[in-house]
Amino acid sequence: MGYVATGHAAPDTPLGVDLRGKPVAARVTPLPFVPPRYFRG
Repeated sequence: MGYVATGHAAPDTPLGVDLRGKPVAARVTPLPFVPPRYFRG
């Protein structure tokens, strides 16, 4: 999770990030990252 400029915040926008000193490809993903699978009863 991280912050990006507003111009790059659209879903599925490809980004390049620096992860512990190594360049890694990433993309913007809308929330929630994982669909909820719980029961509220």
